[in-house]
Amino acid sequence: VNGESKRDFLYVEDLVELILKLVDLDFKFEVFNAGFGKSYSFNEIIKKCEKISKKKLDVVYKKDHSIFISDIICDITKVKNKTGWKPTTSIDKGLCNIIESELYNNNK
Repeated sequence: VNGESKRDFLYVEDLVELILKLVDLDFKFEVFNAGFGKSYSFNEIIKKCEKISKKKLDVVYKKDHSIFISDIICDITKVKNKTGWKPTTSIDKGLCNIIESELYNNNK
């Protein structure tokens, strides 16, 4: 892993909102993708975290010889069309929320 592989990140509150919506609807045995619909590299996420926290992160990449997929992005068209749901928390806002919460809890 070199930090350039990409993943689709979804803020937990957006996921909870989707789960609550699906529980209230009758979609037995259907499969839905849950994601933001956009992927970011690990290096992009690290840079965003450093910018928000104003701290340099000490990152170590370890080799993983399991099945490797370089870019994972969720197609959320089906879940949008069937439920009207779409994620509302951007990657920047989600990271800000998490980092600020962590900084606040560590300063208690």
